[in-house]
Amino acid sequence: SRGWKRERIAEALLLWQLIRVARSANSTPEQREAALETLDLVASAPPRLEALQWALEVAGVDDEERSELRRGEAMGLLRGRVAELALAAGGAEVRQEFLEWLSVDATEGAAPRSQHSPV
Repeated sequence: SRGWKRERIAEALLLWQLIRVARSANSTPEQREAALETLDLVASAPPRLEALQWALEVAGVDDEERSELRRGEAMGLLRGRVAELALAAGGAEVRQEFLEWLSVDATEGAAPRSQHSPV
């Protein structure tokens, strides 16, 4: 029983770490992409359902969506949710960089860069 419990905890820890990296604004785009690639690798032999159910909850998936899922379905749902979290975290990063980029022109008295050349 102790080995079983240790295995479940290891699976849950791996999933938690991947979720944390994907949704963190401190993660680089490369780290978020690596987390998604790792999830893709894990999907070939999904963790036990208990670890997946817990990870789905951590990733913000509500009870109704999580109920009655098999391992493969739960893994697919988790992969999709983590991709959304990574996109949201990356979107915030891009938004910040873009606003900083625009503010450089504003402080230099230039028109916003979008007016310099057609897109």
